[in-house]
Amino acid sequence: MKVAAHIAFYLIEKRMPYLEEVIRGLSEIPHDIDIYVYCNRPITLPSPSSRATVRVVHESFINLGLPRSAFRFVPFKLRGRLDPWLLTWRPRRHMAAMLEEYDAQIYLEDDIGFKGESFDYWMQYKDICL
Repeated sequence: MKVAAHIAFYLIEKRMPYLEEVIRGLSEIPHDIDIYVYCNRPITLPSPSSRATVRVVHESFINLGLPRSAFRFVPFKLRGRLDPWLLTWRPRRHMAAMLEEYDAQIYLEDDIGFKGESFDYWMQYKDICL
């Protein structure tokens, strides 16, 4: 089985340990896993195991110094390049493009724990949910 995990991560240095913990947990999944980290700035992350590969996808945003309230007046297509709160939506287009490459795809953020036992639980009960 081939698994992809997609993590949205807005870089704040003090949050790096949370991201690293999530990546370690994902590496417990007993299958080959590609971990994609979508970040607002370039970062380097090691792969925690031989089965897990970590790739950082740099999602740049144009900083105009606008207050958050001003974004509602900006057309949505342009807003997607300006508003860092939309980082959580960026992985969707990548996931859709990779749909046929993976048997399972997981979306997480840096504060959502997920381990091998979580994956096993999902595999055991997914048919009930779907």
